[in-house]
Amino acid sequence: MAARVWRLHSETAHLREQMSDAERARIDLAITSERNRATTVAELVRRQAAADRELHLTLDVDSARMLLQRDGITLRSMPVTIGVAGGSSDSARVGLASGARTIGTVLDGGALWDVPERVYLDRDLPVPQDRRVKGALGKVAFVLDGGTVIYALPKDGPLSDSSYVLEGAVLVRGDDLRAIAPNIMPGMTVYVFD
Repeated sequence: MAARVWRLHSETAHLREQMSDAERARIDLAITSERNRATTVAELVRRQAAADRELHLTLDVDSARMLLQRDGITLRSMPVTIGVAGGSSDSARVGLASGARTIGTVLDGGALWDVPERVYLDRDLPVPQDRRVKGALGKVAFVLDGGTVIYALPKDGPLSDSSYVLEGAVLVRGDDLRAIAPNIMPGMTVYVFD
């Protein structure tokens, strides 16, 4: 991963050297504009979450925290780990763009879940023909519209390794997820921001 980052920085520096001053200025302006837009969107989502009078989840990617909130009051604060490419864990944003999502499905420990092939490949495990695994996401998990998964570490299966977090997913402590599960219903809002 470190070699990839170094290579990317090297290639970027090389490409910038070949640009004219006007091209560099235009690219820098576009990057600044995109950062400002992302900051504005995140702030709007934060405000929307604070004003929501209904029970909801708030996922602050930068601080790696998920909150159960109602009417601006935090009922439970939970540390989370966000999965990045290759399954390593970090607070980097991967497929977790700012915005309001909804809980699509609530899965219990007996539910079958189709484990993505990339999980087996990332972990150097043989890819089974049937990738549906009972309890693959722990005793309880939430699948958001768009496919983002909020789950706890399962006892067995390809996701049972605490050093591996599913790419683009949110790993929460099992006790925290079980504690809030009775209050989580399909259709509930989840605010995501960084």
